[in-house]
Amino acid sequence: MEVGLDAEYYMKIVSSEFVHPLWGIQSFFEFSHRENIVERDLRVPKIEFKYDFDPISLRHIKKRRGFLQFLV
Repeated sequence: MEVGLDAEYYMKIVSSEFVHPLWGIQSFFEFSHRENIVERDLRVPKIEFKYDFDPISLRHIKKRRGFLQFLV
């Protein structure tokens, strides 16, 4: 019996925004990826690609502290 190799690639994509008081809003995408190579008892090797677009977006907000917070 022949052993085949299966490759699985998975990528998760999340949209993000960085809000800065001086520079405004900058949009970008963050991603994470994973790959698995598995031995199977198949005669035909296969490659599988999976993408996951997350419906929730992240917003990073940079705020300036007031001068009175340093005096306390």
